[in-house]
Amino acid sequence: MSVATFAAALIAQQNGLVVSEEFLASKEANFRELKAKYPREILGMSLKDANPPMDPLAEIEVQLSPSGVQRVLPQIQELISLRLEAIREIVLNSVGEHSEAVANIRRLIGLWMLRGEIVRVIGAGRALLAASIPANRLAHGGATVSILGDRSPLPNSKLGGGIVAVSASGKTGIVLDIMRLAQEVNKERELLGQPRIMVVGLSNSTATEFASLCTQGHFVGIRPEAYVDHIELRALGDLEEYALSELFDALVVAAGFEIGANFRTGHEDLVGSATGPWHQH
Repeated sequence: MSVATFAAALIAQQNGLVVSEEFLASKEANFRELKAKYPREILGMSLKDANPPMDPLAEIEVQLSPSGVQRVLPQIQELISLRLEAIREIVLNSVGEHSEAVANIRRLIGLWMLRGEIVRVIGAGRALLAASIPANRLAHGGATVSILGDRSPLPNSKLGGGIVAVSASGKTGIVLDIMRLAQEVNKERELLGQPRIMVVGLSNSTATEFASLCTQGHFVGIRPEAYVDHIELRALGDLEEYALSELFDALVVAAGFEIGANFRTGHEDLVGSATGPWHQH
């Protein structure tokens, strides 16, 4: 059955109509008639509002159940395997394309942990949640970490330190606003002979403004579009966010190993065993 027929069935279902085998067969026949009559127009169609965008001509398997019409997907193991492979390829190719920036960021993260520097992790939505895991580890390594949206505010810019900005799209308004302001503050700090606030950025390779607001040589971009088109198990930038999280976390761990950081000794211990037996008194 075509994706277009499935879409029509979903719309009918949302409008309270009963979707039967006869309904599906009728819609499929109508679609094939339109396809034969207007092949060029049909070929140019795209269900762009779907996530991921779908080709209306693509054939899929559907089934009827008491809850309505639904797609029949391959085994979950296969779907997860393809999903993980895509994340792997996104990360590895990003590291390969930005090897110099990756090395710069790794050294900087090591210095942040050694010196207990203030590091502000900024993002929004799922991207910020994804960045919070490596941010937590960065704190275990010795940096003084603040995450945008926590109950305590981000440290004042007069304290210097750094920023790690994460955005799957590179167009997140609040992230760009903070990065712009940081660069304005840096101009003043430079005039006063103070060290600049270092801005590390992880985002899409096409995010030109985002990249320009990072400290030179400290932006790493990803190219998810090259690896996710054939992945069915994805929605709303999730693969990109997991890739950015994995990349950030790998850099933190690698930087920690290089400086001899013991992540155990930095682990929180006042909450008892609630977060695992990782702390050392």
